[in-house]
Amino acid sequence: MAGISIKYDARKAIELTRKTVDRMSKNNTIMDVIAIMAWKGVLDNFKNEEGKKRPWPKWSKKLPNGTRKFYSTRPYGRGGSKLLQDTGLLRNSIRPISKNNEAHVYTRTKYAGAHQFGTKNIPKRDFLWIAQKKINEMSRKFINWIVTGKK
Repeated sequence: MAGISIKYDARKAIELTRKTVDRMSKNNTIMDVIAIMAWKGVLDNFKNEEGKKRPWPKWSKKLPNGTRKFYSTRPYGRGGSKLLQDTGLLRNSIRPISKNNEAHVYTRTKYAGAHQFGTKNIPKRDFLWIAQKKINEMSRKFINWIVTGKK
């Protein structure tokens, strides 16, 4: 009786797996790229003047009767009348960093937390977050790097 068979040679799959594992153990370069993408996403928040769930509250001035009047900021400074950008110090302090398997975006500006989380007198204007669209883009970049090795 004559038989037929098919043969699967796993050598190419094994080599591809070995290269992928090797890339994963040396992932600093892709994490640098991911950190820069995240940083650009945070800078977009300044450009769009929006937080994770809503636009940033406009500048306001407390009047003697306790009410608040909204007005635009001074027309000078690096940011002009853009929120959180009067001098540009906060925006320009945002930095990307990567280490091992992590990518971070950070600032060491003392007053950053007051704007990020809000205080009794300062409304929350969360700037240090990444939009889902940017996260998806970063994920695609990472998966593409795993599969192809290209940044």
